[in-house]
Amino acid sequence: MPSVGALIVAGDAEVTTTGNEFLNGCSVLTALDLTPLAHVGALGNLFLNGCTGLMTLDLTPLTHLTSLGDWFLGGCSGLTGLDLTPLAL
Repeated sequence: MPSVGALIVAGDAEVTTTGNEFLNGCSVLTALDLTPLAHVGALGNLFLNGCTGLMTLDLTPLTHLTSLGDWFLGGCSGLTGLDLTPLAL
C-alpha cells in the first residue's frame, strides 16, 4: 500500500456500509476523517485492522452507526483515543 498519513474519505448519502477489509493493514495511516460517511450504519469485518500508526479515531460523524464487524481496529497498537459515541444507547 502506498504511504499515507492523513486520509479524508469521500462518500455520499448512498453509502451505508463499508466493505470488509476497509483500509486493512494500512500501517502508515495516522489520521482518518470519516465525516463524509455520515450515513454508514455498519463497518465491515477487518475495518482498519492492522493500522498500527493510527493514533485516534472519531466515530461521532457516523450518526447512523449500529454495527461493527469482526476485528474492528484489531492490532491498532498505536491507538490512544477512540470515540464510540454513536454506539451509545
